[in-house]
Amino acid sequence: MTLRQLRELKDFVLRLCKTRLLRNPISGFGRVKGQKILWTQINQYDICEQIMTRIIQDDENSCSWVELVANGKIQSPKTFISHWWGEFFRDFMLSLEHHARLHNIKDDDGYYFCVCANNQWKVELGASLEMSPFFLALRLSSMTLVMMDRMGTIRTRSWCVFEWNETLGLKTHTIQVATTLGLVGAGLVSGGPLVDYLKGLHTAEAKASNNIDQRKIMNRIAGVDESSGISRDAHGKDILTGENYEEELVANHKSNFQALDDNVRAHTLPPEVL
Repeated sequence: MTLRQLRELKDFVLRLCKTRLLRNPISGFGRVKGQKILWTQINQYDICEQIMTRIIQDDENSCSWVELVANGKIQSPKTFISHWWGEFFRDFMLSLEHHARLHNIKDDDGYYFCVCANNQWKVELGASLEMSPFFLALRLSSMTLVMMDRMGTIRTRSWCVFEWNETLGLKTHTIQVATTLGLVGAGLVSGGPLVDYLKGLHTAEAKASNNIDQRKIMNRIAGVDESSGISRDAHGKDILTGENYEEELVANHKSNFQALDDNVRAHTLPPEVL
């Protein structure tokens, strides 16, 4: 997505919220079924489910959001966005604008934003982590921008941890953390709870919605074959094997996870708080 397209998406989502066209489909997580979704509360799950998959149908013509708005033009990412879908989109865009302003990002400069980059009807993660769209997009970009949500939930998400691990393995890449107050280490974000989230980072505790994905990511960070502890059932479906596998993996490769924690802190936090 270009910066211009992301801003246009923001304006579109904002208008839909103001017209009260978006409603909570179910109750839970502090929401009531049927109530309007507020601009200050809408997150990326909502945008995918309430907007993108309603406009783009599940048929032979389905596509990603960026394919819909790019009119066939190929767009390469300059910056890879590492984010948690549950972050409020308003906060996401505020953080993005800080980054765009600091780095003088042009309207047509590209960001990789997976909600828009992937066809949400047919998400293909690939046979291995190195075949995932996240890994491939990282190779095309030159910077990873971590969106630190207000509760720091991103630090507990395995796919985000995978993205940080791969970023730090690329000598040509830089990594920065963005918040609604600015980039970590600059101005108002040289201390406080958002910085504390990074100081207390424990990548070994991160989780993924899919247990197979989580195990593959943990294996990669530990430096073992990503298929370790995974086999296939009679139907060819991946299944987990081994009791207490993750606990033993972390215990046996503790230094790998600690090194990633330290590496993330070293590349994102100001020297005075390390």
